[in-house]
Amino acid sequence: MRRSFWLVALENPLLRGIDDALELLERMIASMEQRRNAAYHQAEQRRVNLGNRLRQVVTQVEDAEFRELDEQPTEQRRVT
Repeated sequence: MRRSFWLVALENPLLRGIDDALELLERMIASMEQRRNAAYHQAEQRRVNLGNRLRQVVTQVEDAEFRELDEQPTEQRRVT
């Protein structure tokens, strides 16, 4: 009976070590992907919050009451 190549390969200690290394790399990559996704999410939340705060400030500036100043420059007003 002929054994499958993969079964023979898994019995080889060298290939088992490679398999363990690949599993470790896969876990490390998954962890880095989670960290990247969390950073993207946090950046998006900060962007949204900044946009909301800027809109509030713009609304306050637009709604503010202004008074017009005299046409005379400040220096001329001091002299008189």
